[in-house]
Amino acid sequence: MKILYAEDDIIVRELLSMQIEATLNLKVVTAASGNEAIECLKSDTEISLVISDYNMPDGNGDIIYKFMVDNDRKIPFFLFSSVVAEEIKELKNLLKDNSHNYHFVKPVEFEVVIRKIEEVLINLREELINYCKIKIMHFLKFNTINCDVYLKLSENKFVKVISKDALYSTEIVHKYATKSTEYLYILKEDFKNFYSNFSKSLTYSLEHENDVLEKSVDLQLTGIAAVYEMVHILGINSEVVELVNGVYKSTLAVLNNNKNLSKILNGIIKNYNYLYEHSLLTSYIASAIANTMDWITESTVQKLMISSLLHDLSLEKIAGKIDINKTIDVENFLADKQIDHRIKKIFLEHPYDTSMIVKNSYLLAPDIDWIILQHHELPDGSGFPHKMDSQKIPPISCLFIIAETFSRRIYGKTIDKNLINEQIDFFNKNYNSGNFKKPLSGLSKSFHVL
Repeated sequence: MKILYAEDDIIVRELLSMQIEATLNLKVVTAASGNEAIECLKSDTEISLVISDYNMPDGNGDIIYKFMVDNDRKIPFFLFSSVVAEEIKELKNLLKDNSHNYHFVKPVEFEVVIRKIEEVLINLREELINYCKIKIMHFLKFNTINCDVYLKLSENKFVKVISKDALYSTEIVHKYATKSTEYLYILKEDFKNFYSNFSKSLTYSLEHENDVLEKSVDLQLTGIAAVYEMVHILGINSEVVELVNGVYKSTLAVLNNNKNLSKILNGIIKNYNYLYEHSLLTSYIASAIANTMDWITESTVQKLMISSLLHDLSLEKIAGKIDINKTIDVENFLADKQIDHRIKKIFLEHPYDTSMIVKNSYLLAPDIDWIILQHHELPDGSGFPHKMDSQKIPPISCLFIIAETFSRRIYGKTIDKNLINEQIDFFNKNYNSGNFKKPLSGLSKSFHVL
């Protein structure tokens, strides 16, 4: 919490500032004039209380208060003056505007000021306790709320953004989410009713999602039959397979919370093509590698699975225009002169396009969009879209890149010892550097052909 202190007398300013910081352990920002104080208020939203002398060169204390009123900065204002506040136009409502505002008649005793600051801060903290924070994503489940909803602007300032019982669009929630707002707030007295309403809504939503979810799981299991044969031949640890299978339902539940993601993913599942089988196989391979690296937690598996299922989402745009299997060999696909340049452009942009879809969903772990964005990067820096090398690509992205590339390179081929050894040699030759070394070791340890 910060205090802004405007005072043109340097001795008084330094002495009181020192006492406040030493006694109350607060940071004091100082200004020598009204206009300088206004610039401080413009640039620092963390200021929670203003103390100001009245008579100062380059702007008296009243212009500071006028600026606060005009800009809706409803924080306490302490005035030091020998003039009665009501006699000053801009300050006539000082004591009425905010119960925490105060007028100190000069000469001022520092100890009295310290006690008053302490009193006001205690009251402000008690007011803050009256608010309950609620994760912003929860408000996407409603279009009306049975209480007022607030946005926290500063340590002691809240502004109402949704009115009780008013219909609202989820766009308003997305607007604040894009500004990195993690929580909205409700009054503590409203929490019991809010919680009851949220609980009923969530139960209803999940009950009615079950049909859609069960159909999705059934479709998944149909696909797994083909993929599972490859998984079995690869010799992936049965405990890893069991864990991956167990995470599917919760993963689909997460993805079904976003209509855009759910619609596109269900389209891929329904079409049942290379994109679908490749995504499933990648999730098993990535989890197997994570297991050898001691990264095998349910949250990691879900993160890798979501990345696997979604990483080629944007390629659905071209699935009906070309044989999607041609994208398996990326290098040859991009070199093929018979393929329309617009199709190639979509392909080159799909890591970025898909990562943005995921990033704007607000429901997924923040690094999933990065994993997807980087899944076509290469250790030597020749990949796309950002030409990152093995030193700059994060370890979890390196793991996913190896899993995704390995999945592509064995897809549609007869899996035997010769193929696996050939692929391990390929990866040892091309991926044995930087942050790829550990997941590469995991790849070699994970697979033995039965």
